Amino acid sequence: MMEAEGAASEEFIVAALLHDVGKILLLTDEPPENVVCDNFPIGDHPDGIGLDEVTFQWNHDEFGYLKLKDHLPNKLARLIRYHSINPTSLRLMNSDDVRFYESHLRPFRRYDKLSKSIDKVPIIDVDRHLKTLDKWIPGTIDL
Repeated sequence: MMEAEGAASEEFIVAALLHDVGKILLLTDEPPENVVCDNFPIGDHPDGIGLDEVTFQWNHDEFGYLKLKDHLPNKLARLIRYHSINPTSLRLMNSDDVRFYESHLRPFRRYDKLSKSIDKVPIIDVDRHLKTLDKWIPGTIDL
């Protein structure tokens, strides 16, 4: 969908390919409800505190972030970390988060939520995307 609309920057392609890597937890004993879900904050937090100051429930976002944060630029690592936050959490954003939301998170979430289909499998250039991933993350990462 990103490519079809001309919005597929290289960093968005990398995020699209990696954002759900934390779902590998489904291959472990982790209960699915702790892996695949909207991500809600734990406890009460004042509006505008900033997403990095909020403790969110455990799910695939946080696992993916923890595994990739040392290998990706901060904005891509944060995109992976926050791509499934529940919209009610947007009130917790500070001004930096709002800029990040407008430039990266909102556009990405649109593609993440609207482009999934069991009927329509995208045709992609796998070799090109593997080369892109190798450029951004050379070598291997232990999951």
